[in-house]
This record gives sequence, C-alpha cells and structure tokens, in this order.
Amino acid sequence: MQGMRWMRATMATGAILGTLLLAACGAHTKREWLTFFFDGVPPEKTESPAGAGQPVASAPPKAAPAAFPAAKAAPEKVVHPPYRDRRCDACHESKFSHKLRGKTGEICLLCHRNLFAEAKFRHAPAEDGSCLGCHNPHESAEKHLLTRKGQHVCRECHDEKDLASAPAHAASGTALCQACHDPHGGGNRLFIKTGAPRAPADFPAPAAR
Repeated sequence: MQGMRWMRATMATGAILGTLLLAACGAHTKREWLTFFFDGVPPEKTESPAGAGQPVASAPPKAAPAAFPAAKAAPEKVVHPPYRDRRCDACHESKFSHKLRGKTGEICLLCHRNLFAEAKFRHAPAEDGSCLGCHNPHESAEKHLLTRKGQHVCRECHDEKDLASAPAHAASGTALCQACHDPHGGGNRLFIKTGAPRAPADFPAPAAR
C-alpha cells in the first residue's frame, strides 16, 4: 500500500516536472519528453516551409544609372600668332604695357603689308584703320578673328534694306558676305571677288555707316 503511494507520488512529480519542461522547450524536445512518459504519441509532423522546392525568382536586374549628357565641345579658337607666341611687344610698347606702339591700322599694316596691294577701291573701315571693329586682336571662335558670326559683322554697319535691294542677295541665304566680297578692298567699287556672282553695274555700293 505504501509502495503504491510512493509510485503515484513519483509519477505526479514527474508529470509536473515534464509539464514545466515542455513549456520551456521547443516542439522537438517536447515530443521526446512525451514519448518518455507516455505511449502512443503521434509522430512528429514535418512541414516544408511555404514555397519549398519552388524555383526562387531572381530579382530583376537593376537599371543602369542614366548617363549624364555629354558635354558639348568648346569651339576651337583662332589665335592671333603674335598673341599665341607671347610677342606682346609686336603691337604694344612692351610686354607689360597695354599702350599700343601706334595707331591700330598702322600697327596691323606692319605685318599685313599686302592688304591693299591690288585694291583700287578700299572699304572705309579698313582704310581708316578701324580693324578692331571687325576683328579681335587676340583670339576668337570665328575664322579670321572676326568679332561676330557670319553676316552679323557686316550688318553692324550695312542697312538691311540696302542689302536686300541687291538682286544678288536674294538667294544668298546665310552665306558669308566674304564669299563674294573682299572686306578690305578690291578692283571694283563693290569689292566683288573674281569669279563671284556680279551685281548689276549700276547698283550703288551699300552705304557704310
């Protein structure tokens, strides 16, 4: 009788301890304890995680970062040879002075001696030595060191109506005036180059301002 009580007390103590351990253990450990004390414990279920065995879709490739627009190349500059070679005293009193050695036209003709070699007629700005009205003395983004692009140099002085009245200008479009005219002078009063389309002989020369 006393032995039965001891067995029951032992089993009760074990059940209590087992319950406490089961509360603190994981599912696999709980089943081990249950099978130790009891028979007929159902087998452990093995559940595969959701999506197991399914091919994992790879993340779409990241789009390449947008490229910055290419910077526009700066126009190549035309540099006056004396300025390029740092021969400032070719035009100035010294390399450290802004004062010119003489009048602008006189200084330019020291190098450009043949400018009026065959010029029976001379363009007023060139004859007056107003070279800087059309040319930059150091450098420019335009050919011949011009101060402006295309026809804009000539249109600074020549009136639009005078230019439009010339039949030869009707189809000129955006062509450079220098394609037909010598901007410094020539053998005719319109400074028309040899081989260029000629205007009517009685057409007056555009008035320079």
